[in-house]
Amino acid sequence: TQDVATDGLAVRLLSARERGLGNGVQVGAYRIGMVLGGGFLLWLFANSGWAVMFAAMAALLLLSCIPVWSLPATHAANRPEPSPRHVGWTERIRSPGLLMFVGLACCYKFGDAMAAALIAPFMVDAGWGTEQIALIKGSVGSVMGLAGAALGGWMAFSLGRRPAILLCGLLQATSLLGYLLCTQFPESFWLLATATTAEHLLGGTATVALFTLMMDASATDHASTDYSLMACGVVVAGGVAAFAAGTIGDWAGFGAAFSCAALLSFGGCIAMVLAIDQGRGPARLSAVWPPRP
Repeated sequence: TQDVATDGLAVRLLSARERGLGNGVQVGAYRIGMVLGGGFLLWLFANSGWAVMFAAMAALLLLSCIPVWSLPATHAANRPEPSPRHVGWTERIRSPGLLMFVGLACCYKFGDAMAAALIAPFMVDAGWGTEQIALIKGSVGSVMGLAGAALGGWMAFSLGRRPAILLCGLLQATSLLGYLLCTQFPESFWLLATATTAEHLLGGTATVALFTLMMDASATDHASTDYSLMACGVVVAGGVAAFAAGTIGDWAGFGAAFSCAALLSFGGCIAMVLAIDQGRGPARLSAVWPPRP
């Protein structure tokens, strides 16, 4: 519920131009939170026990509420109340173009989600130990994901929506080819580290570009509902992608699975750009996505 409220508030408070940088900050802060949650809180538990750890968690949540208390209440109070028949998720799904956009968003990240699900099993099968896996996926991956969030926010802010979605999506798909190369040289630690660095960095830029466009596609009066629907769709698609990646990997090997991931990532990027060029998706996207000649 906290995430839903935060995303809805961001849609309402940020202008179209600010949403790129806003999403960069939001995704970057989320990754910092993951590092703190997985590192600091675990250290605190090991040294002080459950009670102190839970108290620290509660204190951190309380700190996150302090900025909200200073927001003016008039922002929500001056908005007209939406009609009850438009509040439900079913009605929002039926709103013109929304379901189409959810599908496009899922396609945009499907290939990257496949590769992300495969890399840890690949490293285990290649014989890498826990320390190497933790270093690459934990330390390097987290830092590069944070850098990718910052870069993606800057690109969405500076380039505009269409160039950012297209460029970030193509770079994300290209980075997955590094994993395909790793299947040919599984003994190379530096090749694997380079591929992981590229995927986390460029995948992070694509995530921010997509989330920014998702905010643009959300109706202001139903910001939390619309954005949550899109985010839930992306999460569900990620689970399907992980299952598909495992199935293909078991059936045809890691090389075939990473190849499918890269192809689907390229295809999802092109499909989203072409569809929105043709006016598919919520009509409000026209404010940030100029029509193609």
